[in-house]
Amino acid sequence: MQYEYFCYLTHCDPFAVQYAVVYYVTSNAVCYSCMRWYHNIYGKALTTYNDNNVIEYTHYCINGELHNDIAPALIQYYASGQVREEAYYQHDKLHRDDGPATIGRLISGIIYNVQYYRNDKLHRDDGPAMIYYDNYGDIKSATYYIDGCITGTQSEI
Repeated sequence: MQYEYFCYLTHCDPFAVQYAVVYYVTSNAVCYSCMRWYHNIYGKALTTYNDNNVIEYTHYCINGELHNDIAPALIQYYASGQVREEAYYQHDKLHRDDGPATIGRLISGIIYNVQYYRNDKLHRDDGPAMIYYDNYGDIKSATYYIDGCITGTQSEI
């Protein structure tokens, strides 16, 4: 497995990059060297590749926590390079205000699962928080949650 680390450390001025590190590690051992945590306010902080040099994961981190205010903080890929799952994190907790926090896709690109989270708990005020779809995009099952507590289920008959 190969790792690619991006580390941008700043001091006082958040727009002045003082230090940049890119590592390529070919073993499963993580080598932090001079880094205490993954951090990049400008983009991805960690990318992992499989043994065939195909991207597996992309992580967006601030101060060692999965975090991205405007896009997924964690993206998982199929061996073909297509997106498998997107997950939205804020301060290392699954969270998204304007849509699902996790989106799972089939290799064909069709969405098969979405989950809505607020502060790391399944939650949705205006509908089901966990939805599974069939290969045609029709809902197979839906489960309703408020603050992590199940409030109801619905399955296709």
